[in-house]
Amino acid sequence: MENKKYYPMTMQQQALADYAAPLQSMELLNEAACLSFDEAVEETLLQRAVREMIAHLPYFRVQMHRGEDGEILQYLSEYVPERIESVELGELDEAERSELFLGWAQEAFSDPFGDIPLYLIRLFRYADGKSGLFFCFEHFIFDGYAAVYALQYLMAVYDALVKGTTLPAPGPEPWIILEQDKKRMPLYEKLLLEQNKSFETEPRFTSLNGLGSSEFVDGAQYGKLMDFTQLVGDVIDYMLPVGFAERIEAASRENNISPQNYYILALRSFLGRVSGTDDVTLQMISNCRASLYEKRCGMTMGNSFLFRTVLPEELRFSQALVALTDVHNQALRYVKVKGTHQRDLLQRRFQTPEGCGYDMATLSYFARMKLPEGLPKFHFRFVSNGLALTPFYMIVVPDSNCGTVRASYQYSVDYTRRESVEKFHNFMLRFLENGLNEPETSLRELIDKCI
Repeated sequence: MENKKYYPMTMQQQALADYAAPLQSMELLNEAACLSFDEAVEETLLQRAVREMIAHLPYFRVQMHRGEDGEILQYLSEYVPERIESVELGELDEAERSELFLGWAQEAFSDPFGDIPLYLIRLFRYADGKSGLFFCFEHFIFDGYAAVYALQYLMAVYDALVKGTTLPAPGPEPWIILEQDKKRMPLYEKLLLEQNKSFETEPRFTSLNGLGSSEFVDGAQYGKLMDFTQLVGDVIDYMLPVGFAERIEAASRENNISPQNYYILALRSFLGRVSGTDDVTLQMISNCRASLYEKRCGMTMGNSFLFRTVLPEELRFSQALVALTDVHNQALRYVKVKGTHQRDLLQRRFQTPEGCGYDMATLSYFARMKLPEGLPKFHFRFVSNGLALTPFYMIVVPDSNCGTVRASYQYSVDYTRRESVEKFHNFMLRFLENGLNEPETSLRELIDKCI
């Protein structure tokens, strides 16, 4: 241990540790995903590709150590496995596979500070010979963006091995030293105060379940916070209709508006209508927080930040997109500010009672994966770890390397009702389809038609 160079946790990692510690449920921070091939792959080369990925993307080799004084440090391990475990799934049906993957997602990293690899990768094989990869990552090092980055690198390595070409270049060492965080603190605190100027008035509480549901506090701006008993989570996945995402991307290019803003508009319009307000605050996940250096490392790069939108229903669909884009761009100036710190400041400012606050729906949008041509066809999805960090989390993510896209909804089963999630998804499809066809129609008309 004496020969290792240790680094303290970054500000972002410390915030995660502070959040998870009282829950006594470290699997809450497990990020799991599954890659299933629709055709045969060369498993020997796939095993080698995984090994090359671990060896050449340094964040796979980050391990964490709890010192005798309790301080958590991290270092770069030299450990690279010879092979990853291979598991025969036989004739398991979809429900049985989901149960198995849930168990795998919960078993890893019971003590992430115990000098262990902070990833779990297993190759699995079905009775028909088709195979896939299961990934579970510790959120102190990885997030969803890092998982997609790793997948892209893995498949680029596999493609190079199949073709006998040069392997893609590895990333640099992923250290963000605490001293850099300390230098940023004055700027960070300034950004936090500036960002919260958009909350000079108290934000409104919104819920996917709508007015009258148990999480609303009658006659108040705020609602009941999700508590520890409501951490049990589930995931509902829907494939978006063929051509749906492509139409949004085409419209976004034509109108110079980010495609994610179409999905944001659908979510905030639904929340506003069912919660009885034009004033909707969301929590966004963005990878804009990361520096170019961090992105090249593939390190954890997402960051949650609050995003307040006040859009009267009289606005036309096209107008609302422009207004939303303007507010979103302004919010991105403060993307380095963490949503947890923003919420804490708001709750102190408006003196919300204990157990109450502004739990917000969360949204992530992943751009299409950048992959070599000619790869075996595969499908990709995030896997539930059985827990939920937020009441409702919507992720729009590529489903495969064939252009299909899925909407994945992660939610607390004791806070957000399943039927509310299903109702929103159906609304989103109709709302965006009608908005694309009739962009000069008002939000009110579109919502009335689609709700």
